[in-house]
Amino acid sequence: MKKLTLTFLIILFTLASNVVLSRDDTNLSGYHLCGNFLNYCENKKNINCEIGTSWTMGYISGKTYMDDIWISKNTFDFENIKYALIKYCRDNPLKDTHDASEDIFNQLQ
Repeated sequence: MKKLTLTFLIILFTLASNVVLSRDDTNLSGYHLCGNFLNYCENKKNINCEIGTSWTMGYISGKTYMDDIWISKNTFDFENIKYALIKYCRDNPLKDTHDASEDIFNQLQ
């Protein structure tokens, strides 16, 4: 019975990862191409705009911790970061949100 359960779990997790990895817009690092990100944000029912913004906030938070930098909470706000990402991506549609995160981090320093 243990072997059957183990086999089932292995197959379940393998199939789930294959579905995720087969999508063309999946990036396992968490960031998106700017064109995709803008498309997500234009579609109000798509949660990927918020996910991309949250990833960027986590990225910037991690960089500030590693570099021992303090950023005001008034500036480091979800909506501020979201619209900074949108502006960066509109100005640089061929880049990605990782590049945008670096740019926003440099502006916040």
